[in-house]
Amino acid sequence: MILVLDPDDSLIMVGRLGMGLALIFTTPVVTLPCREACLSIGPQILTWWREDQEQKKLVNSTAESTFLVSRDEESSNDPSYKYSSISSAELDAAELPVARQKTVQERNVVIHVVTTMVITIAAFFVAIAAPDVAVVWSILGSSLGMIIGFIIPCGCYLKIRGRKGMTRTNIGAGSLLAFSIVVATVCTAQTIRSIARH
Repeated sequence: MILVLDPDDSLIMVGRLGMGLALIFTTPVVTLPCREACLSIGPQILTWWREDQEQKKLVNSTAESTFLVSRDEESSNDPSYKYSSISSAELDAAELPVARQKTVQERNVVIHVVTTMVITIAAFFVAIAAPDVAVVWSILGSSLGMIIGFIIPCGCYLKIRGRKGMTRTNIGAGSLLAFSIVVATVCTAQTIRSIARH
C-alpha cells in the first residue's frame, strides 16, 4: 500500500519542522562524544608508547642510575653549576605562563573547530552517499548491533576475569565471543553483498 500525501499539507510541514529540529539539536549531542573519542586516541597511543619505552629502559636502569649519581656528585662540587647567569628567558618567566596559556587556548579552539567540521562534513557526505535509510539500518544491525551487544561485553569480561584460567564462565564467554565475531562478519558481508546487487 502506497500512501501519497499532499506536500502542502500543514501536518506534513509540522512533521518536517519537527524532523529538522530533531536533527539540529541531536547533531551536537552525537558530535561531542565522537570528537572526544577522536581526540583521545592520539594521547592514549602516545601514553602507551611512552610506557612501553619506559619499560624497555628499566633493563638498563642500574647502569644509568650509577652514571646519574656520579654526575650529580660532580655537579654539586662545581660552583658554576649552582650559580649560573640569569638568562632573558628566566627574566620573562612571569609573563611566560600567561602567553603559553593564551597559545594553548587558541590551539584548543582551532582543534575544536577543525575536528567538529571534519566530523560534520564526513557525516554529511556519508548521509548523501547512502541511497536509503534501510541501508544504514541494515549495516548497523549486522555489524554494530553484534559488536555492542555481544563482542564488547564478552571481550571486557574476558579481559577482567581472564586471569582466573579456564573456568566454565570464561569458556562460555570465549565461545560466545568467537561465535559473535563469526556471525557479525557473515551478516555484514551478506548485507554489503545484497546492497551491492541493488
